[in-house]
Amino acid sequence: MFQNNKLFFYVKLFLILPIVYFISFFLIKNVFLANSPKIDPNVGTNLLAKIKNTINNSNSKLAVLFNRNTNDQETRKKDNNFANNFGNFNIMPVAKGVSAYTKDGVAYRVYELDKVEWEEIKYTLKNGKEVTLKIPKGQSQLSQEDMEEMYQ
Repeated sequence: MFQNNKLFFYVKLFLILPIVYFISFFLIKNVFLANSPKIDPNVGTNLLAKIKNTINNSNSKLAVLFNRNTNDQETRKKDNNFANNFGNFNIMPVAKGVSAYTKDGVAYRVYELDKVEWEEIKYTLKNGKEVTLKIPKGQSQLSQEDMEEMYQ
């Protein structure tokens, strides 16, 4: 009986770990801004756009798979059109290394991390550990309490 409980525990553990990994990966890529603890204000709009885009892409891939209503020349024309019009978006600089544009009611952001001016801030935690944090210049710094909470 004891062995079965232990085995069941390890099976659950190894099934849950990959699920939690993919959930955190999804949150990092889609909910938080540029690997920071700030939540994207447009998260709902962006997720809906990604869901619609995924549905449209899967429908078109299924149509190609079953040879329904596909025309390779038409698809190539659309791809070339998009590539040619990509430069016509009104890309607005938001901050150094960050620019944004909107298309069809969806906001897109472009991050060029090598162009961002970083500021290094050193925190000394209560346990004596020293932590260095890089944040974009001009951004508000985290309080000592927030840092203590993050590194508990």
